[in-house]
Amino acid sequence: MIDALDALFRIVDIKLSSRYKAISFARNEADIRVTAARESSEKRLDILNEFRKTVEDWTENAATKESVQSLRLETKLLTEKLESLERNNYERIDNEIENLKLSRAELSGKAATWQVVVAYVIAVIGIILNIIK
Repeated sequence: MIDALDALFRIVDIKLSSRYKAISFARNEADIRVTAARESSEKRLDILNEFRKTVEDWTENAATKESVQSLRLETKLLTEKLESLERNNYERIDNEIENLKLSRAELSGKAATWQVVVAYVIAVIGIILNIIK
């Protein structure tokens, strides 16, 4: 009977030992899986943080793009105003030049008229002097 009990104790001891090993192996596997799950969760959180940062950058850039678009519009309007002023200025200058040309032509015509009048006066004086002699 002692031998039978010894054999039963050995069987129980072997079973307990194998169960202890199985539990230890399962615990190690669980630890490995928990570690892997933790790393995976950290990676997901990192990716979500990057995504959040990207969305914040997009939001900031959207505001910046809106500012840039408004600045471009203002620049376009100012450029158009400047071009309009330049065109008006050039037209005014062209008109002034035309007026000066006309004035010069009139003065040249008047000078030519005076030259003709002076020539006639001299001719008349010359004729009178020749008649008097």
